[in-house]
Amino acid sequence: MSLVDLSEVRAVADPDVVERLTEALEMAQAGKLISVAIVGQRIGSATTTAYAFGTGDVAHLVCAIERLKLRLLDDAEEVQ
Repeated sequence: MSLVDLSEVRAVADPDVVERLTEALEMAQAGKLISVAIVGQRIGSATTTAYAFGTGDVAHLVCAIERLKLRLLDDAEEVQ
């Protein structure tokens, strides 16, 4: 068994990921996005998280996260 050096893996940008991030950045720059939560999966299955409340509030952001969780689970169920 050998270990894989993940620094050697060539990363290729996923167009859908870039598009979602670009849309969110454009909304934020236009002042239309007042809080954000980010969850990502990196190469090798590591995850990354970040958030900024901005002028929003924690309750709305948490509700949006729960809505997103349900959407993800529904979509995953349809794929299987």
